[in-house]
Amino acid sequence: MRVWHSAQNATSRSQDMAINMENTTNAVAEVANVAQNQALLSESLNNLSERFKL
Repeated sequence: MRVWHSAQNATSRSQDMAINMENTTNAVAEVANVAQNQALLSESLNNLSERFKL
């Protein structure tokens, strides 16, 4: 019985680690998207500045 519980706990921890890795991957992708959006906004502001000579 103890071995079964130990295996079950190991499986649960493994699943938790997989979920944490997926969450980390998603968070990194979100940071990359924010950085890309920031670059696009900066480019847009530069274009507006050029257009209106701000």
